[in-house]
Amino acid sequence: MKWIRATTVTVGGQVFPYQGYEIHFQVSFDDTEDPDQGQIKIYNLTPDTENNIEVGDHCILESGYEGDTGTLLEGLVTDVHAEADGTERICTIEVTDGTEQSLNKQITKTFDPGTTASEVAEFIASEAGLEMVDMRLEDDVEYKRGYHIDGKARECLKDVVVNDAKSKCHVKHGGVYCVGWFDISDNTGITLTKDTGLIESPTRISGDHIIRSYEVDCLLEHRIRAGMDIVVNSETANGRFIIKKGTHKSDRSDHVTNFEMIDASATGTGPGGAPVDVGGDKDKLPDRLTDPSDKLAPPDGGPGGGGGGGAR
Repeated sequence: MKWIRATTVTVGGQVFPYQGYEIHFQVSFDDTEDPDQGQIKIYNLTPDTENNIEVGDHCILESGYEGDTGTLLEGLVTDVHAEADGTERICTIEVTDGTEQSLNKQITKTFDPGTTASEVAEFIASEAGLEMVDMRLEDDVEYKRGYHIDGKARECLKDVVVNDAKSKCHVKHGGVYCVGWFDISDNTGITLTKDTGLIESPTRISGDHIIRSYEVDCLLEHRIRAGMDIVVNSETANGRFIIKKGTHKSDRSDHVTNFEMIDASATGTGPGGAPVDVGGDKDKLPDRLTDPSDKLAPPDGGPGGGGGGGAR
């Protein structure tokens, strides 16, 4: 495989390909509730071009290698400024993952008797402008007497997926992942070896004999995100692991992904894609419903009290 860089930045109605512009970036990702953050630097733009990039613009950063690229960050511009650096001029663009805006959308609806948790979750995702990527609920409860939601998409998803369906919900890059607490996605297709981009053998950083943690450096891999499973074959680490956090970075010397991973055989984690966690604690699993019909919709169709979902 030829490792020829490929990067494209789309922002402010303009497209900047790596072939025509010098582009540096750093994108951080983790499995916390904080949205991903990224900084993009484009060299030697004209003042008019710089002025066409504004705070609030939609921005997409795609990168990888020729023939294999993908989205590293999609969101909104939170800051943009330009400055001289010797004989060069650098336009710096700060971007935050746009998922938060979708999760804060207010949603109200009353569902008919017999509606299932998966159907409600699908509706919430659609109304919020998100794509349901993976739906494998631990307990796809049926609301025998109907169901009512009235709140922000984040709280509604938490109420349905976490509290009722006994599952975990993550949102990342506009995609929703609703899976059982101990499900691990097995279709990521990523195997890192020295022949597929592993720069050096992973370094053990912490952990006991049960859960081991490693730092990994590899050539930039756009598929790597927090929460995903990955197979690593090396001198120091072999098997399936869960990605906890990391950074995609590109500058004049590097075009790499650095990340931390833990042994997947010793922990339970949901499938890939999602540092924006709508809530829940795997150590405090909600009690199983004795009767899903307890989730009533208000007789008058009006909002109920408490939580994103209100009364049922």
